[in-house]
Amino acid sequence: MVIYEYKPTATVSGAMWTDDTLKINAGICYQVVVKSSNPETTFDFKMTNQYGVDIREFEDCVGHINDVTPIPVKGVITFAINNASKDESFTVYASFVMET
Repeated sequence: MVIYEYKPTATVSGAMWTDDTLKINAGICYQVVVKSSNPETTFDFKMTNQYGVDIREFEDCVGHINDVTPIPVKGVITFAINNASKDESFTVYASFVMET
């Protein structure tokens, strides 16, 4: 078993930000945390798989999300913050468990 921690530098500009994970052969995403610098910032957050299918989506978030719903993943996963009420830095963290 291998644990992959995804922790990019996320700076929202023009109300949006996107980034891709490394290629994941097969695994489970166990936790996703997205936190704005300002607790009053609103934003939407989406995870999309390599085929363009939304696998996790949160709308109208205020300040932060901490999702611990396990979801199977494979390939490159795109993380996106959209419609942010402020351009600022965000903390983004995801934990994946993969088979070796």
